[in-house]
Amino acid sequence: MIAISPRLETILSPGSLPGEVWSHPHRPLAEHLEGVAALAFGMRERHRVPVEEEQLRAVTLTHDLAKRDPRFQRYIRGEGQGTPHACPSARFALDLTGDLLSAEVVCRHHTVVKEFGEAVAQWFGDHACYEKYVAAIRGLDPQWPLRLAEGEWRRLQSELLLNGETDEHQWLRHRALLSLLIAADRMDAVGLRELPEERLPRFTPLHYSGDSALNEWRSGIRSQCLRKAEEIDRPGIYTITLPTGAGKTSTGLEAATRVAGATGAAAIVYALPFISIVEQNAGVAADHFGEAIQEDHSRAALKEERDEGATSQSPLRHMVSFFRSWNAPVTVTTLAKLWSVLFGAKANESINFHRLANAVVILDEPQGIRPELWGGLGRVMEHLTERFGTTFLLMTATQPEIAKGRAVELAPEGVALPASRHRYSVYPERLPLEDLAPLLEERTGFPDQSGMVVLNTRRAALEAYRMLAGQLPEDMTPFFLSTFVTPRERRDILERLRKREREGADRLLVATQVVEAGVDLDFPWVFRDLGPLDSVVQVAGRCNRHGGPDPGTVAVAELVSERNAPYATQVYSATLVDATRQTLRDTPAFDERQVPELIGEYYRQVAERIRQDSPWEAIVSGKWDALPPLYEDKPYSEEAVLVEIDDGLRPLLNRLREGQWSLENLMEKKRLQARLSDYTINVPEKTLQRMRQVAGGITAEEEPLQALEDLGMWLLTGEAVTEAQKPGETEEAGKTALYRRRAGLVLDCEPSVDDSIF
Repeated sequence: MIAISPRLETILSPGSLPGEVWSHPHRPLAEHLEGVAALAFGMRERHRVPVEEEQLRAVTLTHDLAKRDPRFQRYIRGEGQGTPHACPSARFALDLTGDLLSAEVVCRHHTVVKEFGEAVAQWFGDHACYEKYVAAIRGLDPQWPLRLAEGEWRRLQSELLLNGETDEHQWLRHRALLSLLIAADRMDAVGLRELPEERLPRFTPLHYSGDSALNEWRSGIRSQCLRKAEEIDRPGIYTITLPTGAGKTSTGLEAATRVAGATGAAAIVYALPFISIVEQNAGVAADHFGEAIQEDHSRAALKEERDEGATSQSPLRHMVSFFRSWNAPVTVTTLAKLWSVLFGAKANESINFHRLANAVVILDEPQGIRPELWGGLGRVMEHLTERFGTTFLLMTATQPEIAKGRAVELAPEGVALPASRHRYSVYPERLPLEDLAPLLEERTGFPDQSGMVVLNTRRAALEAYRMLAGQLPEDMTPFFLSTFVTPRERRDILERLRKREREGADRLLVATQVVEAGVDLDFPWVFRDLGPLDSVVQVAGRCNRHGGPDPGTVAVAELVSERNAPYATQVYSATLVDATRQTLRDTPAFDERQVPELIGEYYRQVAERIRQDSPWEAIVSGKWDALPPLYEDKPYSEEAVLVEIDDGLRPLLNRLREGQWSLENLMEKKRLQARLSDYTINVPEKTLQRMRQVAGGITAEEEPLQALEDLGMWLLTGEAVTEAQKPGETEEAGKTALYRRRAGLVLDCEPSVDDSIF
């Protein structure tokens, strides 16, 4: 039973809040408020969230009080338009606590967080909302509204207006309260009256098969990392810096489990940069933990659909589907989702924030975070460690300086593979794209030996694919991967590549950065167009990945267009590219063992050149609604295009467009949207304009490119889709195609180099 203060008891007394007042259909308001409070206090205890009892009690038991308004009650019965209730309810939280942050938690629990200074002005400025909210409620019951004593009101008004400042402690308290309130409110609203049982599962090690020197080395490194992890007895920031292919995923998950046991953590959160890697590594996590894991990403609904009982409309499934609530002891999600949990301004984005308290949070491949954010993110992590009990574990082969001087390394110092798996060969001058084939013949095993070519732009990759595929022996199969290939085809291509690898068959893959991190492929040689050095090293991780007897070759060159413009600077900041050039300028050849030293120099160069865009400064200054984004916005807008690559698209599309969607069947809608994502590519506006021009010359029974205005998408019909371009085939042979299966859009639909936006 939640203890209630005398003042709050007056508000909740039967005469003031009769049972026939409803918060939701079939849920009395008094029961909802008490249910939300009970759930919030249960989560506070489970995760040991450091928020004050009185403030949590006030926000949970007042957050919907203004729903007593007759206009809202008519709305609940399906009559009229209703009236806002959150901010009038917040007036009671302010009365009870004298705490503006508690009032703001209630006021914003359905909208967005406001900058602290703006919130102060809204409540206590010339048009003070406090008085407006008093007036809004006074007519309900003359005895009901409470008010701050005049002296207390003047003190609070003066204090906040004159010293309207905040700090990181206020931010943490505000976000933790908001998270507990929102999570509990949504749970009770969907009918989840008790917290689901959660217990960290046992970790089942998977031993490396075979007795190769590489496997023996992996086992030894794992043991050394775990011994260091066993010494941890308190929250902190830790790193595991291991070369690609060293088994850091399993090692990191086991280390996190041991740290969780030692610190009493209730949850493990595992964040990775891309959805494809999340899906892959969630499988690894399931091998270790069993079914006690939850995948959280936009395609997770498809996994739910395959699981037994996925059609269940249980309250817990509603929470997961409607709000992306984390409800498993081990959650595997994206870095973008974790970023929104930490800093997102929308109310529902904070729903999982309280679960970071006393949790172990793994950041896998964190170098993908913008360098401008590293220093500030490190300060935020340090604050969460000290005040929230969060433990962070950063895992990568190229450790960025996110928590420099504050992180403890768990991997052995100077760790090195038994033997270098590959050697780097850096071409010293800029190279036109048309000269790529001769360079590959000179420095790699092309065209007779399997290999991978990674380019920086989709346009360059398509041109290279056409050029190189025509020079392959008959028994070698060319493949192409980019974000212009639908996700369904990408998975098919990766499986075909792995199959040919297992069979020892020759293959050539030309791709963009979609294969950069976490993709389990292996080639004797790799080429990478110049990019940020950490990206080059990540691609190199696909070269002789499993440590064959003959070292592989990683060739690097800076490719340029016909206008001598580097492709690298079309997708990466000049700062990162310049730092890579400077680092490699005097090192045209090196092997894998030298990479850590070069990465250190590269990050030093980056640190000297960047200007920090820090979430820390935004937090301490109260700008909680405008924290820096995780990734830089693209300098162009994109449109979603559905590509009809098979007969499965139309039934999904028709079902989505014809359905009558409500809360009761929202889960089915989300699964349909997730399945449609298999057919979706994002196309820049300029490319879409060119596609529309080309579409006008295609003879078809229906428009080959159709606007689906109700969905905000486009449909590229099967009439405009052909099979992949055959090696040596001219572009004229497939002029009527807007899309080639397994090869993305045709080059004619790309912008010219003069106005290229890639």
